[in-house]
Amino acid sequence: SCFRQSTDIDMDGFDDDASPANGNFTPIPLFSGVYNGENHEIKNLSIALTGTAKEFVAPILLLEGSEDAPAELNGIILTAPSISNLAPAAVLSPTGGLVAKTTANARITACSVKGGSVSGQYVQLVGGVVGQALGSRQIAGCVNDGCTVTGNNSVGGIAGQSSALSMTDCHNTGTVISNAYAGGICGNLIPPGTIGYCYNTGAVTCQGKTNPGTGGIIGRAYGSNDVVCTIDGCFNTGTV
Repeated sequence: SCFRQSTDIDMDGFDDDASPANGNFTPIPLFSGVYNGENHEIKNLSIALTGTAKEFVAPILLLEGSEDAPAELNGIILTAPSISNLAPAAVLSPTGGLVAKTTANARITACSVKGGSVSGQYVQLVGGVVGQALGSRQIAGCVNDGCTVTGNNSVGGIAGQSSALSMTDCHNTGTVISNAYAGGICGNLIPPGTIGYCYNTGAVTCQGKTNPGTGGIIGRAYGSNDVVCTIDGCFNTGTV
């Protein structure tokens, strides 16, 4: 299925389930098609849910296509979102401004999050655009433009955790705060993850004393003799 957004959408004053405590938008469990936002805005979208290891938090919980027909998001602009994972204790629960988790057959290109916040005080895997990108074909040209991203572990301005084959031409100006593994672009980079030609100007803060892992581009990267992470042509001017 293919979708095209033809105008700006303002969620202010709208609630799809008449329950304001959980925000104004019910997450999409799985998206396997193609969505072209055509650089139109989606404004004031809000979600406030208690995430678990099986229950993620984001407008789209899982982005997954097939080898022949990858799922794709392109040209989406989220303005002033409020995405909150209310988990009361430490949990691995992917949380993202746009997508919680992607798998191998997915692409996110030219998408932006402007202002607002993505948060999960006790949550691992929190990203301004995507919480956890596992083997994604491509994350390219994505921007965090002043969105504050906070979490407990593996927190990034663009992605909380990434093993994407290609993560390129992304940049972050938002504040990133974590207790472990905080990065301006990606909190935790897993091989064979690649980050190229990305930059960060936002402040990155790691408040934890154990596994602090703080960096302008990534908080943590690891590999082996056979499988490595690659970072090329990136720079940081933000406070770390």
